[in-house]
Amino acid sequence: MPYRHCAHHLRQANRTLTQQDVDAAEDRATTDLAAAYVEAAHTHAQEASITNV
Repeated sequence: MPYRHCAHHLRQANRTLTQQDVDAAEDRATTDLAAAYVEAAHTHAQEASITNV
């Protein structure tokens, strides 16, 4: 299950970074949001590795 969450968060990060209508003022917030999704994906990947040992 954590791997599915990991993939979901990576898809969210990708969608966030590929938005066409992001202006310069929103650029930092967009980057922060994408980073948060990647961090969540990393956390889920670690949890999956721990539970599948």
